[in-house]
Amino acid sequence: MRTAELKVAQAFLPRSDRYAGADIMKMVESLNSEIHQTASIMADVFSPDLQGPGTVLGDGEVGLHEAAVHTEEILGEGMTKMLQTFNHQEENILLQIAFQASMCAFTEWIMDSWCYHDRDSEVEAVLQETYEQLRETEEQPVSARWRILTRKYVRKLYPRVEQPNLAYHILAACANILITSGLHESEQGLLERLAARFADRVALIVERAVHLNNVIGDDITSCEFVPIYCTPDVAFDPSTMENATENGSATAGHEAIFVHNENKILCTTDLGLLKAEKVHGEEGTWDNTVLLKPKIVMPSALTASPTSSESPDWRTQSLHGEQEEL
Repeated sequence: MRTAELKVAQAFLPRSDRYAGADIMKMVESLNSEIHQTASIMADVFSPDLQGPGTVLGDGEVGLHEAAVHTEEILGEGMTKMLQTFNHQEENILLQIAFQASMCAFTEWIMDSWCYHDRDSEVEAVLQETYEQLRETEEQPVSARWRILTRKYVRKLYPRVEQPNLAYHILAACANILITSGLHESEQGLLERLAARFADRVALIVERAVHLNNVIGDDITSCEFVPIYCTPDVAFDPSTMENATENGSATAGHEAIFVHNENKILCTTDLGLLKAEKVHGEEGTWDNTVLLKPKIVMPSALTASPTSSESPDWRTQSLHGEQEEL
């Protein structure tokens, strides 16, 4: 009896983490790099096929309205409108940014998920709400052990979502971005083209995100590591975010387009990482450290008017902060 009791007690004793914060940072940076490279190549491949902004079809065209709706759900209204009016053949940086932001949104969901159900599914919601209550009241070793055991048995209760199915969501989002941006092709046709060219790259992105899900969920007990993804239109906070264009200002003499609030971000292009440590003996008190700031793009980094034939010197801020002249 005493042996059995000791075994139960030992299950909730603190154990060493399998990975350090620096290791997880490198994993997130590697994921961000793969997303950036994939988005860049994807923009180079498809931008020549896009029609000029003056030929973007109306909402009555089959599939266009649905594609724009799905794109807006992920990237927000401002980015969606930009995609519909930019001349992507002359400058494909906005297309690349849209691909990156979409991939970041989906990989953050993969890293955070309990069982890869939809973000708003009842299963995910109940598990997350239960864990949030538990982690606020119990000590870190207890809540961490609950997390690890729950994840173990949730996998047995629910069928495992295969990685190709996860990759489909990313490819479908990219197809909707392309249709929204003026590519006159069916979603199914685009999905086939995207899969033929980028299936391996997207599979690698999903694989790295799933690995991070396992590392963060199963191998860490002393603290919590949380991926940081900033949704469109949240206020820019320099203490927790990094401007991907460095200075983030619009080119002098040009007016930024679709800027409702210059302090609100347009999208996230690189995921960040937060380390949260529970303060012993204090309910709901945490020490939070941003180990890696998410990179964001401000609307003012993209200046008007790319569609105007009277503005041959239209410029944009590149993701590295240099000013590019078209």
